[in-house]
Amino acid sequence: MMNIEDVVEVLAIGLIGVVPDDKTIIISTNKGEPVINDDKALASKAYINIAKRIIGEQVPFLDLEEDHSFLAKMKKIFGVKK
Repeated sequence: MMNIEDVVEVLAIGLIGVVPDDKTIIISTNKGEPVINDDKALASKAYINIAKRIIGEQVPFLDLEEDHSFLAKMKKIFGVKK
């Protein structure tokens, strides 16, 4: 499996964004709705950031390594370290 840096190197292009593999894409596709309508979906945030970069805004890349699970959010709230 290639990582993001490998893909950028092979294609020799600038990176404008990465859309993560997100279960909300499957759910929204099954509903026939764009994932971008789901404000909480990581994929939605990624698509929005890419669109902003296309129109010239400076937007930081999402941290795709960050754990977005319920348990991780609870640990963050209560200050529990990994």
